[in-house]
Amino acid sequence: MPLIHLKKILSCSSEDQIHCAQNLLNPDQSNKWFSSKKPEERITCIIEFDKPSCISSIDIDDWTMLLPSTLFMTPKESRTNQNNQQIKSLKSFHLNKVTLNKKWNRLKIICEQKFNRDIPFGLNFIKLYSNDDHQIEDETDIEQKQIQLERKSKITSKDNQNDKNTQIMKNVVFVLSGFQNPLRSELRNKATAMGAIYNDDWNEKCTHLILAFPNTPKFIQVQKAGNGFIVNQQWILDCHKQDRFLSESSYEFSETRKRKKQDEEESIETKKPPMKKKSLNKKEEKEAKKLKLGELPDFFHEKHFYVSYGDYNDNTLLDITRVILAYDGILERQITNDVTYVITNRMWNHDFEKISKSNPEINFVNLDWIQDCHNENQFVPIQTYLIVP
Repeated sequence: MPLIHLKKILSCSSEDQIHCAQNLLNPDQSNKWFSSKKPEERITCIIEFDKPSCISSIDIDDWTMLLPSTLFMTPKESRTNQNNQQIKSLKSFHLNKVTLNKKWNRLKIICEQKFNRDIPFGLNFIKLYSNDDHQIEDETDIEQKQIQLERKSKITSKDNQNDKNTQIMKNVVFVLSGFQNPLRSELRNKATAMGAIYNDDWNEKCTHLILAFPNTPKFIQVQKAGNGFIVNQQWILDCHKQDRFLSESSYEFSETRKRKKQDEEESIETKKPPMKKKSLNKKEEKEAKKLKLGELPDFFHEKHFYVSYGDYNDNTLLDITRVILAYDGILERQITNDVTYVITNRMWNHDFEKISKSNPEINFVNLDWIQDCHNENQFVPIQTYLIVP
């Protein structure tokens, strides 16, 4: 795929005397584009191409993000200037689909780094590629009309296929549990592309729980409710691959099948008298509770949490509270300077930015982090669960 030639720098909001924006015109050299010392949160650069070109892919070496969903460093890494030599390759499916078939002669680059004003930041290089094999010049009106008709035909055919695909899971409302990105995003995107509806938490409208492994809090919740399918991720992948709705029975967890079998056996044996359990006196009950508590690790010891109560239903809030307290965490009723972890399902917003500036040590994480800490019985690194700008 041919490399797009960068002709000249049209404007630049901030640059270092040595590592200036002009260095981006030659991506193979060792010099870089850095901001000046004590930069603002955002720096911009506009580059002119040698000729109008379609952009099909990008290679970029940066210390921040090119797209809202592409992150080079976490807030903690930005503050400590760690892990700052990363390269990202963005293919056509990462880019805005509206722009792919249009030709451009300029590129505006925006870099942001909100967590450390003392360190210059910018790009090591940027390479843009085009899928244009050749330029067609002086086309006649007849050729142009023929191309337009072909495009309309392709679009109509594609739309009909898409309409068919979106009906495969039209009656499915699903919840994901135990997955990390990028697999989590892939499963959600493929299921919704087939017409399914995604929910963060399980409720009476949900029909399918997609699990990475059994015995998560959501797994237990759905098993108790007994009103939904519990399947592994392969069910979504196979339905998407074969373009049809497949039976859930081949994708259920063994624990789910055992539970169904036990329920059937219990319904048959309802007439049998229940076994007598040995009763414990108060002293024995107290000792048993101590023994149980002693088996739990304290990896949340002296860690302060705040839960965004409006984001979850009562059952989920109760589960979150139990997990935090069980592992010796401290649950605050409001966000104080001691709070280091906020559990929420919201996207980054102005309130988060304001709180982060007043408390640089705070981390906004999603519910999956708490679940995975509980499942693995240890403190799991938070990087992949962070909610960031």
